[in-house]
Amino acid sequence: MVCSELHNLFIAIEQRVAQLFPPEVHDEKSAVWSIPDRLNALLDQHIHNERSVKFYASELCISPDYLNKVCHRLMKTSTKALINDTVIYELKRYLAETDLTVEEIAAQMNYDNVSYLCRFFRNTTGQSMMEFRRKQR
Repeated sequence: MVCSELHNLFIAIEQRVAQLFPPEVHDEKSAVWSIPDRLNALLDQHIHNERSVKFYASELCISPDYLNKVCHRLMKTSTKALINDTVIYELKRYLAETDLTVEEIAAQMNYDNVSYLCRFFRNTTGQSMMEFRRKQR
């Protein structure tokens, strides 16, 4: 008797969940929620060569505006800020884990202008690349 009642309870719960969350709405949410994961995978793969929102939106087959809206809604930041954070993370990793010069790091990250890279790093982190490296050692 108890098993039968539990079975009926689970059927009722399943029906109520299906009413509240129709499959097409859930699938749409899943697609939107997958964008940040797919963006992070693309950033890991292309950050050394590409730093434009347009490139990543194109790879995700969505518009740059939509990508930015999704990032703001789900991650509370802009797509460009995510890209810049990933660049800074990579620069810090190079500085902490390698003995490459700043010029060699700029070449690895495909920056033509080393002084621009140094200014970008200083403006973002508040310290020069060499100060950061010294603190890591």
